[in-house]
Amino acid sequence: PYLAIGLGKKDVDHLDKLRHFLKTDIPLTYRKTDGSVHLAIHSKKICDRLAIFGIVPRKSLIASVSKDLRFNRHFWRGVVDGDGHLSNKRLPVLSLCGSKFIFAQLGDVIRSIIPNYFPTIHKHGSIFAIWTAGRFAQATANFLYSDCCVFLNRKHKIAEEILRYRYHSKNYPVVTLP
Repeated sequence: PYLAIGLGKKDVDHLDKLRHFLKTDIPLTYRKTDGSVHLAIHSKKICDRLAIFGIVPRKSLIASVSKDLRFNRHFWRGVVDGDGHLSNKRLPVLSLCGSKFIFAQLGDVIRSIIPNYFPTIHKHGSIFAIWTAGRFAQATANFLYSDCCVFLNRKHKIAEEILRYRYHSKNYPVVTLP
């Protein structure tokens, strides 16, 4: 068994962080066809450990989160970094694609941050998408990205912009990075 991680070429630094963390010099593989970069780690031990937490091949249709990780913000930040979208063009937006099971669990996490809020979930073919905007996206980004040290650099930069966003209404909370 092996673990294969593929990212867009613009995120190659994240794979370098992982190689540094794992203390390995395994070379990265670049694909010209789609502009992606890949890291393949042949380790039964790592694959078996990840499987305990539900990280298995073709997980996007069947994934669910183990109890150990259900409210772990570092895990959810990784999910958003991998399959999510952050934007701060007109209004803060946080969206994510994945399995229906993941979104039921993510909904629980978001409601723990923002009681009585139910994010919008849409079906897109065989997968689902969850979408939150405005102060709800800001509160979620605060939970995921404030005071952390492992993140996808470009998504963290957008999260910082979202956290600096100021609402022009006294009814909206203002959240800032420390």
